Amino acid sequence: MNPELTTLSIYEMITKIISTNRELPIEIKISDLTSYSLVSFYDFGSLRIKCGKKATYILLAEPYNFFLDDYPALITSQLKSEAPWTRILISSTNDIFNLQSLILEIYDKAFFLGVSEFFGCCSRYVQCSDNLKCVQPDTKLAKGCMYGRHLKKGKVFYGKNKNT
Repeated sequence: MNPELTTLSIYEMITKIISTNRELPIEIKISDLTSYSLVSFYDFGSLRIKCGKKATYILLAEPYNFFLDDYPALITSQLKSEAPWTRILISSTNDIFNLQSLILEIYDKAFFLGVSEFFGCCSRYVQCSDNLKCVQPDTKLAKGCMYGRHLKKGKVFYGKNKNT
């Protein structure tokens, strides 16, 4: 086992990847359990961190396994005792940063799993347009806003920045 890899250091690297590439505030937390730590994105248990005596793993929750198809070089395994979680062997800090795009995909998917209802836009659409981002203070409600997704892609339909 690599001594520089601890549950806390891996969690901090995952948090750094997300906070560097996504808008703040980010919704990520860690819970220490008996044999592993659970990393939750938007209250969804998304990853497990397991630092064993012989090896360190990040385990992927089942709803995210389809992302692995985009990473054929990634070495994964599954144990019956950990089903339906999929293991990804981690041997250095570089391995964590090499998983950056996968971690971000999982984080984004967790965001959408938390949406209870999608809608076009709310009453703040002009303010959002003028700020070029969603200004809805209720993050749970903001998740379902389709107009916020258009703004992220640079499409502004209203206000002083209208370009479509």
